[in-house]
Amino acid sequence: MIIRSHFNWIIIFLATIFLAGITLPVAAEKTEDPVATVNGKEVSRKSYEREIEMLQARAARQGRPLAEPQLAMIKVQILENMIDQELLYQQSEKSGIQIDAEAVETHLASIKQRFESEDAFQKAIQQMEITEEEIKFQIRRGMAIQELVQTNVVDKIDISDTEMKQYFDSHPDEFKESEQVKASHILVKVDPAADPAAKDEAMKKIRDVREKVQKGEDFSTLAQEYSEGPSASRGGDLGYFSRGQMVKSFEDAAFDLKTDQVSDVVETQFGYHLIKVYDHKPEKMLSYNEVKDDLRKRLKQERTQEEVDAYIKELRENAEIKKHI
Repeated sequence: MIIRSHFNWIIIFLATIFLAGITLPVAAEKTEDPVATVNGKEVSRKSYEREIEMLQARAARQGRPLAEPQLAMIKVQILENMIDQELLYQQSEKSGIQIDAEAVETHLASIKQRFESEDAFQKAIQQMEITEEEIKFQIRRGMAIQELVQTNVVDKIDISDTEMKQYFDSHPDEFKESEQVKASHILVKVDPAADPAAKDEAMKKIRDVREKVQKGEDFSTLAQEYSEGPSASRGGDLGYFSRGQMVKSFEDAAFDLKTDQVSDVVETQFGYHLIKVYDHKPEKMLSYNEVKDDLRKRLKQERTQEEVDAYIKELRENAEIKKHI
């Protein structure tokens, strides 16, 4: 949502880029000509390019560099979002919204707490070529936009019980709770490409554990001692899961088991498993009373996005917008 993304922009930018240890490339000196004007107010090219650099850095850190067609689409969206934000901020000024300086300082303090020290924070913003005053302005701007939207859109939205019940009755498939099992497992790891000797050794280990289970030893205790999976410290506990959440051979075995039954050895690409099922919940239709609170929140979120989009569209229709890229 545009409002939330703008309000949290500076926190996300600082935390994601600098706390993650990413160094943005130092670009050649850029001209200060705006990327757009909105009712005569300039939209900063520097901020526009900074947001692009932020997204490129994040994508590179995740090992998914942005291809040129994707980057071109992102650039268009960034510009449109910045225009929307400028329109909303101008409207907040027209509405007389004032943000208390103390609230801005409190918000800034919460950002600084993410850094080891004041010096570390100052070093980070110098590297970003951004000043503390600019950060305060972004915070103030975001809070003003949030208040504008809260007052003029969100507070006016009411989701009635009748509307919720009509939605519930007309979308039955959305309120089915899938069949679930609650299970634990013990894993002995072995690579699918391992040689026969390594596979035989892993198989012997898992069968020895199964023999201990059959003799009455506690499955959870055995999982803590022998399992090589991340759930070992929890006694192998995987909680409840539905079909489609686990590897197929694993889930097929789990859903075939009865409560308190332990499987034979199950092979997956991770190695060899023993599975114990503790509970089995059949598919069921959730009642209206079970879902109405979450449904109200969901419908309000959807309506809010629709109304915010309509509100911005109206602002655009009455604005003079010029793009310079």
